[in-house]
Amino acid sequence: MDMELSDKLIYSRLCRKYLLVFLLATFADWLQGPYIYRLYTHYGYSSADVLLLYVVGFASSTAFGIVVGYLADKFGRKKLCVIYSILYSLACLLKIYNSFSVLFVGRILGGISTSILFSTFESWYIGQHLIKYDLEKDWINLTLTKSTFYNGLLAILAGFVSSIFVDKLDMGPLAPFLLAVPILVAAGYSCAILWDENPVLSHSFKEEKYESSLTLIINKHNRILLYLGIVQSLYESVMYVFVFLWTPVLEPIHPSQGVIFSFFMMCIMLGSYFYTVLHSRFRLSCERLLNISILVSFFSISMCTYGSYIQTDKSSEVLGTYLCLFSFLCYEVAIGIYYPAIGYLRGIVIPETHRASIINWFRVPMNLMTCAILLYVRFKLPYNYQVFLFSAASLSVACYSSSRFVNLYNTDLKYSQAKITTAHPNILLL
Repeated sequence: MDMELSDKLIYSRLCRKYLLVFLLATFADWLQGPYIYRLYTHYGYSSADVLLLYVVGFASSTAFGIVVGYLADKFGRKKLCVIYSILYSLACLLKIYNSFSVLFVGRILGGISTSILFSTFESWYIGQHLIKYDLEKDWINLTLTKSTFYNGLLAILAGFVSSIFVDKLDMGPLAPFLLAVPILVAAGYSCAILWDENPVLSHSFKEEKYESSLTLIINKHNRILLYLGIVQSLYESVMYVFVFLWTPVLEPIHPSQGVIFSFFMMCIMLGSYFYTVLHSRFRLSCERLLNISILVSFFSISMCTYGSYIQTDKSSEVLGTYLCLFSFLCYEVAIGIYYPAIGYLRGIVIPETHRASIINWFRVPMNLMTCAILLYVRFKLPYNYQVFLFSAASLSVACYSSSRFVNLYNTDLKYSQAKITTAHPNILLL
């Protein structure tokens, strides 16, 4: 009983430390999101120039993300999280200058920062939870569900705060980026004083090249990491495409973008609540919830494909738009279930010593697909339903990969742990 109370106390403190720093970091990111495009157009850049800057950000995340993951695993994840606050602050400050080359550099720094935000923070927490403190694995679910829920709440708050500074106080679209800087400084400072570095990795691992992470993913004797990576890459590339398309798709009904965005975030929060209820009360496993989230996403995007198709007929444009809106809301609920499920499963199956590197390898196809789709949209000018049709096809492949992953996870995981540990004796898989 004393040991259980001690573990719960350790978990509670660890969870608070992680959420404080991570939510500060994501809040700064949310502040900027709605105003990146608006700032660039405010500076007088054409749609083609703005698209190029977006592509540069994704390309930067692809090119530098793998190196970032390797550095985090080798030299320390806490250090990289502190560096995140520095790099992202510089990216925000560079937006002061109306110079394409300066903004170009800022997008490169932003891409590197995004790679750190969506890989290294989680990797630090999983390392502390499983390796340093050896806490109950299922408690990871609690942390990731809280993270998803509060992230949605902060996104709503960030949209409200940004709107006040930009519109009510008439400070212009640069204001959210300047406001993000002190929050990023607070995140970096909190990380520096509250977090401990992850346990020191073995000397033998430090001598390995970062390509070994890719070798683990494509290991023909155990494809559990490969299938998980396919699921994440396809699902999240569809998510980024959705981010770029929801505004023009809903344009015929002239909605308030701030109100719609708030509804999206509330749906994500609702999804995280469903995840908690289904997992704790109805005892649905995390891998089954992952399957459910992808399946719901597939049907939602398929419904949106039909809605955007009938939008092309003026007589049914409004009906198609409302159908798209309903499908978007369902999709956001599915995202709220997806995030804690995929985060927990990553924490269990990815080897600790390669954690940040592998997560960043998972992001490479996603960034490349997103860049390709954005360039296609720019130069081919397809109908929206064509892009959503491609997204639905991608989710169908994600559904198949998820089912394959779940089969391996339920039947071969214990044996695969033993195999990997034999190959890498210093890797502890839990």
